[in-house]
Amino acid sequence: MYKNEVPLSEQRNLRPTVLSARIKKLADEGKLEDAIQVVLDAPKNKLNVIVWNTLLSFLMKAEKRNRAYSIYIEMKRRNFTPMVSTYNTMLTGMSEIEDWTTNIVQLEHCHSLYESYRSYMEVCKEKKLKSELHHGPAIFYLRILRKANLFQKLLDTFYSMDETGPLAPDKYIYSALFQNLSYRQTTDKIGNLTVTEQNASDAKFLWRKLEKDFQRNNLEVDNFVVVHVLRLLMNGRSTDQQFGLDIVRDYFGFAPPGEDAPPPRLNFEFRSFRATLELCTKAKKPRLCAYFAKQVMDLRRAGSPRVRELELNHYHMEEVLLSLNSLAAVGSLDESARAVEMLLWMQREAALQRVGVRGQQQPKEMGLQPSTNTYALALAVCWRCVDWARACEVYTLATQLAAEEFVDGGPSAEIKKQEQVPTRKSELLNIQASAYLARTALATDDRARMRQCLRMMLSVHDVRSFYERGNTEAFFLFFKAKLASAVVKMINLSTEGATEDERFVLRELKKRSQEVLVKRVSYERLPSQEEGALGSQSYMEKMQQAIDFELAAR
Repeated sequence: MYKNEVPLSEQRNLRPTVLSARIKKLADEGKLEDAIQVVLDAPKNKLNVIVWNTLLSFLMKAEKRNRAYSIYIEMKRRNFTPMVSTYNTMLTGMSEIEDWTTNIVQLEHCHSLYESYRSYMEVCKEKKLKSELHHGPAIFYLRILRKANLFQKLLDTFYSMDETGPLAPDKYIYSALFQNLSYRQTTDKIGNLTVTEQNASDAKFLWRKLEKDFQRNNLEVDNFVVVHVLRLLMNGRSTDQQFGLDIVRDYFGFAPPGEDAPPPRLNFEFRSFRATLELCTKAKKPRLCAYFAKQVMDLRRAGSPRVRELELNHYHMEEVLLSLNSLAAVGSLDESARAVEMLLWMQREAALQRVGVRGQQQPKEMGLQPSTNTYALALAVCWRCVDWARACEVYTLATQLAAEEFVDGGPSAEIKKQEQVPTRKSELLNIQASAYLARTALATDDRARMRQCLRMMLSVHDVRSFYERGNTEAFFLFFKAKLASAVVKMINLSTEGATEDERFVLRELKKRSQEVLVKRVSYERLPSQEEGALGSQSYMEKMQQAIDFELAAR
């Protein structure tokens, strides 16, 4: 019989370490009540805080939070002083609760736990117990306040923290603060700011406090803090977004063309670079987005240590494609060529990445391999530029089918009756991509290209499944209606000289397209790539308000 299998009748002979092992064994067997009884029946000299913590940990894992709190109270009643690990265990378990409207009593328990933790920290400071001075419980308490929608108390808790010393807010507290603030959906602030604008305004104020605190306490900012604050600032007003770009300049050393940047304090990582590109997009600065991306790609080719830890991903490149789309919307006609060049570069880099991890299991969405959304965004740029030739190149890259085969008189120029899904079906040409491909062909006003487009789409998706793919995509119904509208117009304009089989297939496709149009719905918000070059109407109104405010303040 092992030590941790001693019968309950012999508990008085157990040492605390063996008692902890006994509790673990009983908990693993689902006998939590027996584990509780072991602790309650054990003599005080056989117990210590670690034993109590072990029991509390298993109770929290089993989501028996009320029972855990009663054991915590019993522990204190028996004159065992909770350690920082005790408060960490308790508040970590409490932070897993999602709906606090039905857990009011437990919320009061959380407030009590945090106040006890603060009192314990004061004792530890007096006794100079450095190993016990830890922010962990405070971070989980902030999360609880966020989930309980107590944002004012969250801010009050933060402001009540020490300004100096080991318990002054560090990068972990600030990261938690910014991250939790992004969940705020209502605000009592006076003024005409939306909640996201108020969040950005608060983030700007808190960032200035962070810089003073970190300078005073000799602390360093890291990527995680910057990511969370940029995500708040990007959804604010133009002044907030510019403040975010100033942070990018000051900490990463990336500035707009013609502006001097200081030496970088941080190097870009995956999330911080993505947040920077998204900030440029939200700030309506597409050229700056493309410029930053080019800088990073140049540094990457040069083997610079500044981007050594940055793992580029198709998500980064999709932000750049959005910027190219915005540039094309204001009349720049060479953006479609840049979009195709980017796709070719991504495919080459993805191939090199696969070689670099040969023999390892690769995730489905790895690195720079273009996704369905990547090809769709590239086709959106071609639509903006009315560039059918580049759209055909994107189609070929996505499907591995030569677009020129589908021109009039080409090897695949005839549409035949389809008894089943084409064998060369491509999942990379989704509804969104097909809509942009069709709208590009329609915009050229060239009937031969319209016929070519219809053949290209029917070569990878049969009539029956034409509108049934990708129904989980964002704005699926919007693009479905756009595709159906373009298909109906192309069929009406370009079916002269069609064979009987072609007419049969196109009649069926037109019928299904008209059914889609009958069921279409209106949208309050458009996809970002569909908005005007300067943004949505609501954005323009907010911009005008900001301009009026600036002029009035002068």
